[in-house]
Amino acid sequence: ITKTKDNSIDTNEVITPVTNILPIYNSSPTKPCPESNKIYTYCTFQNREIDNIFIAKNASVSNGILTGQMENHGWASNLTIEIEAIVTGLNSDNDEIEGVLTGTITNNGTIENIAFHGASISGGNLGGIIFNNSKIDGICDVNLLSNTLIIGGTLCGEITGNPEYPAMLETLTIKKGSYLKNLIISNDVIFEDRVTIGENVIFLP
Repeated sequence: ITKTKDNSIDTNEVITPVTNILPIYNSSPTKPCPESNKIYTYCTFQNREIDNIFIAKNASVSNGILTGQMENHGWASNLTIEIEAIVTGLNSDNDEIEGVLTGTITNNGTIENIAFHGASISGGNLGGIIFNNSKIDGICDVNLLSNTLIIGGTLCGEITGNPEYPAMLETLTIKKGSYLKNLIISNDVIFEDRVTIGENVIFLP
């Protein structure tokens, strides 16, 4: 994604979705994760706290409470992300988004540059580019950092962007009863009933 000189989103640019073909996991891993900060297998954290962690490509983890930073190149499901914790799915070597979140994500921290295939992400901050492929509850009650871009899926609840550098929403559905503020809305966004439009919401032609 390209930013203009004033640090805003270039709305004329075509965004290419994730090209990595990742495996589909039908259930959460059941083998306990090793006591390591690098994961190369399928495993579960068994609801224990985890600090800084690296998830390798084709690895899959589940059921962790993240208190530090997760660099996710594989799949991670059913996480609680604590305040000041960060999840990123960006490969900094080639600027591709590789990481996938799935299941139920309770977010009190920040999620950046990720593909989402799960039931729900609720709360916290989202940043960068979010490919939302959720067919269930989607993304609800989130704060969108400067120039965030969300593509696809559904949004619900209170969706608030940055007033100076609003987030952009593309090719998605806003669920009924939602509240929107400080956003740029593409012309392919679908609105259900009783969506409240707050201040600084721009609709593209």
